Amino acid sequence: MRTIIALLLSSSAAFAADMTVLPVKAPVLPKASCTLQSCTGFFIGGNIANAGGNLDVLGTGLTGIAQNGFGIGVQAGYEFYNGQWYAAFLADVDYDASLNAGLNALPVAFRDRLTYGVKARLGYSLAQAFGAGVQGTATPTLPQQFLSSLMTPYAVIGEEWRHGQPSLVSGAGAEFLLATNVTATAEYLRYTYGQGGTSGTVAGLPTQQTGENEFRLSLNRHF
Repeated sequence: MRTIIALLLSSSAAFAADMTVLPVKAPVLPKASCTLQSCTGFFIGGNIANAGGNLDVLGTGLTGIAQNGFGIGVQAGYEFYNGQWYAAFLADVDYDASLNAGLNALPVAFRDRLTYGVKARLGYSLAQAFGAGVQGTATPTLPQQFLSSLMTPYAVIGEEWRHGQPSLVSGAGAEFLLATNVTATAEYLRYTYGQGGTSGTVAGLPTQQTGENEFRLSLNRHF
């Protein structure tokens, strides 16, 4: 009996010695990626903008569009995009890097160069509506190169503190995919103020200007 027990113990020890301990690795969670078919998560980026109060290009040329100067800024937010519906919420802070000379004579309120506020976006992808395939391959309805990077157009609504006073901002834009997790947006924004100058009177704005138009380009990194 003792011999049998000794043999069993020696066999168990030999078996344990032969066992190879395999390292256990923690599971790798897939990283969220922003593509033409899906882009949901937080983002942060920068922008450049030209602002002005006049869209009469024929009458004033480009000086009318950019009469109020050039700005730079940053934005951050969260967006949802499932390849069809698009929604986003973001906050931004911008600074007028330059103001045209004529504005420097206006009250200090208008020379407040800091702009900040919040915006909401809502859009629907036109790719499927115009016949783009699952991988973004377009039919001749729209240029293939255009649809290959276009994610979605969208409408914009929000509120901004601009030139020392609140303003309602509205407009439209489009988001494009430049690379995985990197997008660009192009926007037209209209700022509407609750006050404005009248003939011969300046109330924080140039004479008879109650709003501004802005063209903005943004670059964003998604996480």
